[in-house]
Amino acid sequence: ELLFRGALQSNISPRWGNNWAIVLTGFFFGLMHFESWTSVPPLIIFGMVLSWWRIHTGWLIFPVLAHFTNNALAMLLL
Repeated sequence: ELLFRGALQSNISPRWGNNWAIVLTGFFFGLMHFESWTSVPPLIIFGMVLSWWRIHTGWLIFPVLAHFTNNALAMLLL
């Protein structure tokens, strides 16, 4: 989250706007978490939601907690 929402999104938003920041960070988030081609689209959407949440709350902690919760639930359910 520090890389995508903290650094990347913070640099893209002022230059290209919030919408591009959401799309691009979501896209890179999905590719970075690549496991198979079928897993990429939902991960892109998840990354976009996290980016949107970061912009609209102004806080980085909410996407961090959402990402942590998602990973924790995935580990518990496996």
